[in-house]
Order: sequence, then C-alpha cells, then structure tokens
Amino acid sequence: MVETEHPATLGSRIGAVAHVSPLVHKAVKISGCAEDCVGEWLLKCAVERGATHYRREFAASLPGDNHLLSDEEVSVALCLGNHPYNSAYIRAAAQLLSSEQIDPARLARLAVMERVETVLLHEAASGVQNLNILSLHFFCLNPALG
Repeated sequence: MVETEHPATLGSRIGAVAHVSPLVHKAVKISGCAEDCVGEWLLKCAVERGATHYRREFAASLPGDNHLLSDEEVSVALCLGNHPYNSAYIRAAAQLLSSEQIDPARLARLAVMERVETVLLHEAASGVQNLNILSLHFFCLNPALG
C-alpha cells in the first residue's frame, strides 16, 4: 500500500485534534469545492471582500465569492486547523475582521462553536482593530478561557 503524504495542517502543526467543522461542511456545500481546496476558496472570498493585501492569481477552477457565508463565517473558517497550513489564511481573516461591519457577538459565538477562540484572541492581542472588543464576548461565552 502506498501512502500519499498530505500537507501539514495548522491543527497538526500545533498538536490539536482535528475538529469536524459544520462551517467547513457549509463552505464545501456552498462553494462546490473539495474539502482540501475550500481554504483557497475562502481566501479568494476574503480577498474579494476586502483582504486586499492577499490578492493574487487564484486557480481558474475556484468559483467566485458567495455571500451565503457571512464575513464572520469566512474569517472563522479561514482560522480552522483543517486546512493545509498557510499563514496567509489567518492574516487575511484578521484583515477581514478589521471591518467595522463585523458583529463581535456573532463572531464570538462562531469562534467558540468552531474552536478557534485562541487564534482570534491571539490576533486581538496583536492589536487587530475591532478584535479587542471580541475578548469580552469570548469570556462571557466561555469563562473557562479566563
């Protein structure tokens, strides 16, 4: 039996157990992409929504943005450990989250549900605009983080 080597995911790099994400399943369904390509599609969506520092040529086979996913959902999905490791995903999510249109309470609920609180709290500690408010929401939703 020949094993194919899969690219390291963010989760495997930090030693986390893979999370079965309802948000990834939603993104796969909406985009029509395979799960191993959905991260690139999410990055393309983030770029089209304002994370312009990460603009580049995307594969022609990637579909266009679909607003059935909110900005909060795209950002949280980019921070999941399921994707092949690509630091641009997290940085693009942070840039998208700097928008004043982000709802911190909705973002906090999604982050807790998808288990990416620590990633977003790290971004907040790094001074990402609007994410500092998010810390309060996280601690209200999950006091064990304190």
